[in-house]
Amino acid sequence: MSEPVLVSERRGNVQILRLNRPEARNALSSELVSAIGLGIEAAESADDVRCVVLTGAGDRAFCAGMDLRGFAAGAAPTEDEQRGSETYGRLIRGEALELCLTGDPIDAARACSLGLVNQVVPAGEVLDAAVALAERIARNGPLAVTVTKRLVRSANIDTDATWQLQAELMPSVFESADAKEGATAFIERREPVWTGR
Repeated sequence: MSEPVLVSERRGNVQILRLNRPEARNALSSELVSAIGLGIEAAESADDVRCVVLTGAGDRAFCAGMDLRGFAAGAAPTEDEQRGSETYGRLIRGEALELCLTGDPIDAARACSLGLVNQVVPAGEVLDAAVALAERIARNGPLAVTVTKRLVRSANIDTDATWQLQAELMPSVFESADAKEGATAFIERREPVWTGR
């Protein structure tokens, strides 16, 4: 059996790691996930490696996703595989990382596809579109909107603390007069009249 990750080549300060399970369309077995993580660790410890490119062997797929056969077999990872898997877990939010590390400008269409802007409209419709969105938000219960904004902002800072904050704040929302008004208005098929309490 060949190595699950092949350190195929270096190009200057770029290390290339190649997924090497072409017979399985490079599906991510626990061994492969770990090997990717360990390959990343090795690259991080090399003073002359500045970036890592991850590619796949074969011509059928870069990576077919999770190896369901291996997952179903339920083999427990070794200690080294567990460490590699933890490093692999850091390989998320690739587009945001790309933008942060390159500083490349992007157009409105790409910003929209990345979720950095809510919508793209012709220049003459910008204000009307923004006001329409704001009006949709303003029609919601003010107490719920205030608590939601607080939770979303907190989640950007400390996810664990946000769960605790949510547990503290949600009863005040669900037990509020606005919550009862929202449910009643829905049943009566009318617009709610919010009081913010």
